[in-house]
This record gives sequence, C-alpha cells and structure tokens, in this order.
Amino acid sequence: MKVARNTNSKGLQTMAMNQRTELGRREDLEALAVNEPEGYIGFQIFPRLNRMKQLGRLYYRAVTADAAAESSRTKGTAPTTVTLSASSTTYSATEVIKRYGVPFDEVANLGGIEAADRKGGAASKRSVMRALEDLAVDETIAGTVDATVSNNLVTATATAKAAIKRYKGRTAFVASKTAFDNAMTDTEVLARLARFTSVTPMDNSQILALARNLLAMILEVDDVLIGDDDHWGVATAGGSNNVDVSVRALIVKLPPPEEESHEMDPVLGKAVFYLPDGVQPFVIESHPNEDEKSNKYDAQAYVDFVTLNASALYVLDGIS
Repeated sequence: MKVARNTNSKGLQTMAMNQRTELGRREDLEALAVNEPEGYIGFQIFPRLNRMKQLGRLYYRAVTADAAAESSRTKGTAPTTVTLSASSTTYSATEVIKRYGVPFDEVANLGGIEAADRKGGAASKRSVMRALEDLAVDETIAGTVDATVSNNLVTATATAKAAIKRYKGRTAFVASKTAFDNAMTDTEVLARLARFTSVTPMDNSQILALARNLLAMILEVDDVLIGDDDHWGVATAGGSNNVDVSVRALIVKLPPPEEESHEMDPVLGKAVFYLPDGVQPFVIESHPNEDEKSNKYDAQAYVDFVTLNASALYVLDGIS
C-alpha cells in the first residue's frame, strides 16, 4: 500500500494514504481474470488478428471446389486449368470502450489504492470483454440453424462433422453451460456413457473436466468449449435476430491461432483488432481526475469479428 509521510504541528510523523492512481497504461490490470470459472471463449473461435489500419481488406483462402479430372484429353492439347486464387473481404474495427471511476474518498474504504485499481480495472475490463463475447455469439450460434436435435446428438454431430470436414482446425463442440448439461442427458449420449468408467473426482472442477472429456470422446471431437450462460445461454441474443440460443450448440472448426493462418488454409474467421499505437490490441489505462476528485479506469479495444468461411460451423438447435 502506498503511503505518504507528513509532519504535524508537533513534529510527529503521520501516515497519509495515497488516494491517486497512476497515469498511463496498466498492464497489471489488463492481466486480471474477470470471469472465473468460465472465462470467455470467443477468441478461441475467432483468433485475434492485429492490423495497423482501422479499415481494410483481408485476403483469405476458401475451400477449393472439386473439379473433375480429365480422362479423354486429346494428345497435343493442354490440360484444362483450374486457377486457384485468394478470396477477399473488408473489415472495419469499431471502438468498444468502458470507463469506471473510484472517488478519492472511497480509496480507503476499498483497502487502499492497489485494491481500488484492481476494482476499477477489473470492472472496465469485464464490461469490454462482455461486449466482445456477445459479438462472438452474434456471429456464430445466433445465426441460421442447420439441424434440430431430438435426443440424437451423436447422430446430429456426425452429420455436422461431415459438413465441415474440409476446413482447417480442431473440431469443437461449443455450447453454454446449460446446453452442455442438457447434452449430457441426451438419449444417445447416455447410452454411450455406460461404456466409460472412472475414479470419482475430488472437486467440482474435476467433475466438469471429466464430463467435458467424456462428451468429447462420445461425440468424437477434439475440444468441448463451455460458454458463460450470460452470453451463450440467453433466451434473447443475436442483436436484432432476437433468438433463443440457450438450447443451441455449435460444431465448429477452431482456426489455428497463428495470425496469418487464414491466408494458408480455409478457416472460419478472425477477430480483427486495430492497434492505434501500433502495439496493443487491448488497453487499460488509468488516471486521476482532479476536477471530479476521482480515479478513472478505461478499457478500450477496436475490433471486428469477421467470418471468412461461414460453412466452417454448423448450428444445432433443440438441445433441451
């Protein structure tokens, strides 16, 4: 805790608590965990791609359509050429920002300036991260439904995997905690659970990890991602689409995390971040405001969730 030493009228030293935060970027606050235990999963589905311009064009690979091989070419003539070229789309990274304030006279009540910094920084980061997670929901699970599940999740997943097999990345089952719990009671899933035996876990985190591993084995997918119900399990989501995503799940190819993976192989998409300073895609800054007698904490990002190959995901509905 930062303190200042003052001398009173009798010459005795007293301790005065520092009420003012630091001025500038706060990497310590950027590292704070703000949504445990679920965390946020949007950037696993749309890996970050940093750009130095707020508006621009992305060049990417699409799945190459199969062309029939020739079997009756006339000698002396060239084989028919199918030209491979990159596709392109535009992006526009818009600002997402939130400011919180802690009055100077509240610093002591919160336990000192370090505690006040954590409180203000975590609040601003959480607000921005929530907005970014909602963008991932709107771009994926709130979209068009590909199939409805009726106690046949294993069969529906097999169909989904066949539909997305030509895209690059690990195959994942993505759902809210509510939809995940419902999936574990699916008739086909329950029938296969009996094949597995395990030692009783010691705590809730082990139980959840075991359940995720079991579902991944049953569905034969690489990963199971569980999203926070506040975003992935709400009855109203998708912006103006206003749909119920609480009973939905995604079967999706998670793009490789390398920034330029979309230029090499067909992948779902990227979260494009604009870097105003050329370095940081996500920034938390703090400053003391003397006019308002308050410490200010700003979280800010410029982002656009860009879908490059929409067919790399498959939306399942009716997981209830």
